[in-house]
Amino acid sequence: MNYRPKTVSGRVALDSGAWRPKWASWLELRAICRLEREVFLDPISLSAASRYWLSPQSGYLVVHDQGNLAAYLGLEVQGASAHILANVTDPRYRQRGLARFLLNVGAGEVRKLGARWLMGEVRASNHIQMHALERVGFIAAGVVPRFFSNGEDAILYWWMLDPL
Repeated sequence: MNYRPKTVSGRVALDSGAWRPKWASWLELRAICRLEREVFLDPISLSAASRYWLSPQSGYLVVHDQGNLAAYLGLEVQGASAHILANVTDPRYRQRGLARFLLNVGAGEVRKLGARWLMGEVRASNHIQMHALERVGFIAAGVVPRFFSNGEDAILYWWMLDPL
C-alpha cells in the first residue's frame, strides 16, 4: 500500500488468542508463496508476489502464531476499488475466524486509501470462502465462466464499504 506500518491498528481476540495483523515484510514473501502452493491449484510465483509487494497499490496483511504464518490477505487498491488477491489461512489454523478477521482489517485499511468497495473471485467449488465473504457483507455479483486455469468458473463477490 502507499504506506507499510509495522502493525495495523487494532487487536482482535479470537478463540485461539490475540492476533496482531501487520503488513508483510519482503522476507515473508517466501512463506506466503509456500502457503499458496499448499492450498491453491494455481499458486502465485515468488516473482509475481514480489511485484505486488513492491507496488505502492498492493500489499499483504499477515498474522503469525509463534513465528508461523497463520494467514494472509493480499490486497490491491486502484482508486475507489480494492481487489482481493488472495485470502489464505494455513489449514492448521482454520475454523478460528482468521479469514473473516483479515477481511475486516483489510476493509479498514483500504478505506484509509480511498477504496469504497472490495471485490474478488472465488472458485465455484470453494463454499467455505464464499461463506466467509458473505458473513462480513460480500454479495455474489455474477459468474466468470472458465476463469481458473482448470476451466472452473469463478463467482465474483463485491462488498460496498461506503455508500455511493
